[in-house]
Amino acid sequence: MPSAVPEEPERILARVVAEVIGVVADAEPCEPGRSWDARTRLRGPSGRVCDLLTSPEWQEVRFHEPRSSAFLLTDGTPVEAEEALTRLARAAREYLVGRYEIRLQRRLFRSERVIAIRTEDGDWLIGRRASRHRPRSDA
Repeated sequence: MPSAVPEEPERILARVVAEVIGVVADAEPCEPGRSWDARTRLRGPSGRVCDLLTSPEWQEVRFHEPRSSAFLLTDGTPVEAEEALTRLARAAREYLVGRYEIRLQRRLFRSERVIAIRTEDGDWLIGRRASRHRPRSDA
């Protein structure tokens, strides 16, 4: 009989990191913050750093250089949180191994550097204040 107790966010995040990131990066669980139930810092072989964070309805990846982030809203269920974290972890993996490019995206009054990443889920454009994910049409 399945347990009625929801799975802990730390376990979900640890499982996603193990399955998606694997040995590509060093993973360091961090103390949760006021807004986060779990956070893991990932450091790639060339020194690139990003963080994966989870809370009940908000899943996020934060890249340190250039400083940018992407988030996905979920319905609060562990299954949906894990699916969202997996998509974000795939983007993190590509960043950590250097499979991304920096683009200059024009805004209304200025330009912004964004990270362009292609994953098996689709294409990401991740900036400091906004991100976009375009799913693959053949997925």
